[in-house]
Amino acid sequence: MESLDPEKKTVTFRISDCLTSDCYKTVIAPITVTPKEDGDGSRVIWTVVFEKIRHGIDDHQHSYQLPLGD
Repeated sequence: MESLDPEKKTVTFRISDCLTSDCYKTVIAPITVTPKEDGDGSRVIWTVVFEKIRHGIDDHQHSYQLPLGD
C-alpha cells in the first residue's frame, strides 16, 4: 500500500518490480469509496494507471461497471 487517506476515503496501491510485466515499470491503483446520498451502500471508483517502460506499448482503454451487493 502506498498511501491511505481516511478523510477522503481513498487508498492507493503501487505494484512494481517482479509483479509487473515487461511492458510496465509500475502500476498505480487508487481506490475511492463514496457513500451514496440515500445512505444505501457506497460507490467505489478503482482507477489503474500504468507507467510504460518504452514508447510503442498500447494503452489500456477498458471501463467496467460491476454491480455488487445483494
